[in-house]
Amino acid sequence: MATTVRLKQLAQQIIKALPAKHPLLALAAGLPPVLRSAALTRVWAYLAATLPQTMPLRTNLGFSRRHYRFTSDQARAVFGKPELYAGERGALELAKALARHSQGFVDIGAHLGFFAFYVREYLDDRCPVYLFEPDPDLFKLITDNVMYAALPNVIAVRQAVGHVDGTLTFYKNPEHPDMGSITTVFAEQYQTTPITVEAVRFDTFVHAHQLRQMCVKVDVENAEFEFVEGASGALDAIDSLIMEVLGPAQQKRFVQRMIREYGFHAYYINDYQVEYAPDGQFTYVHPQYNWLFCKAAPAALRVKLTGSKLKVIEPLA
Repeated sequence: MATTVRLKQLAQQIIKALPAKHPLLALAAGLPPVLRSAALTRVWAYLAATLPQTMPLRTNLGFSRRHYRFTSDQARAVFGKPELYAGERGALELAKALARHSQGFVDIGAHLGFFAFYVREYLDDRCPVYLFEPDPDLFKLITDNVMYAALPNVIAVRQAVGHVDGTLTFYKNPEHPDMGSITTVFAEQYQTTPITVEAVRFDTFVHAHQLRQMCVKVDVENAEFEFVEGASGALDAIDSLIMEVLGPAQQKRFVQRMIREYGFHAYYINDYQVEYAPDGQFTYVHPQYNWLFCKAAPAALRVKLTGSKLKVIEPLA
């Protein structure tokens, strides 16, 4: 154990002492997916953390034929690839597979825009990709990348998607930008900055743009019920809904409500296993928080997922 610790400390000292860190990081950011691994991502992330200040890097995000621009502190996006995202790779694969059976993709709570960028890579350019992000800093990063990568048919909207049309208070989390919310849950745990943002109900947006048969990804950080309330007039436009469901919503039986009141089939996304939960019961596996809600029963869903890495699992009788 002591030897391992000493070796790790020696490796850290060597990395800190490396000259020409900028060219090395620029090279790492452009590596093809086959040369990206969890171990190398950690190495590059550590090297980036030793810089006196962040630097912009051109990256393919580990999957794209296009190029995007992120800063060196966003190491997972810059140096990683989708297959390395333990808590998201199943949902990403599901979004890619199901979007192909839809007439478009909607990314609600886009954060860095990764889901939208990933789906755009594989979805027919004639199908639109909409993304929503109320955080002004994240929204600028997203729109800059939409232009930088010359992404076709991507419509970015700087709004929160919730239960009202108008304005809402958004609790921006400067230290953890992916944990901003229109609820106060994170505001009670972290130092957040309340800002007023434009808001829209999902059903209002759907009707205004005459959308139907959409694949929708939702990551709204404890605002699950607010989203569904605002989507209640257009749930028939959703072909598949990939949604993060956190502990507070689970405790209030959010999944059971989606099944009972709205008629969805519910599937817990356990990495590449899509586990059918007809009564909403499931076994939590860290760090898997995502669910699939759709009108497809297991047999029909298997057909849609043909050719993907995903496997539909049904509970034992």
